[in-house]
Amino acid sequence: CNVKNVVLTTNERGKPSGDAFVQLDTEADVEKARAHNREYIGNRFVIIEEIYESQYNRETNVSESARKDSTAKDSAEHDMEIGKTKEEENESSINYFVKLSGLPWKATEAEIAKFLVDCEIVQNVVIVNNEKGRPSG
Repeated sequence: CNVKNVVLTTNERGKPSGDAFVQLDTEADVEKARAHNREYIGNRFVIIEEIYESQYNRETNVSESARKDSTAKDSAEHDMEIGKTKEEENESSINYFVKLSGLPWKATEAEIAKFLVDCEIVQNVVIVNNEKGRPSG
């Protein structure tokens, strides 16, 4: 599966929350990610659930305009493919998201990428920092 974005969140004190929010490329990618539900990272099992874009936006505080810019760029690159159908064009503008809960507090982007072994990160991993330079979620 293709991972477009990973956001590790923190609590109000700037400590890791144990949650990560992942933007995926297709609905099939969601199913591949969900296949890892209740698998372990270290000694903790991770719960993976599909979420709506509104929850992703609310939980990650990622601006919709920034994601639209990224999606538009991806769509423009994708449109260069030969033989693309209208259905494929419509699907490319849809966003898919999952939430990973129960992560070890010290989980890193690399550990999440390794955990989603059959997923390929195609854009970036984001840890949002607050004004004190700590991860803010």
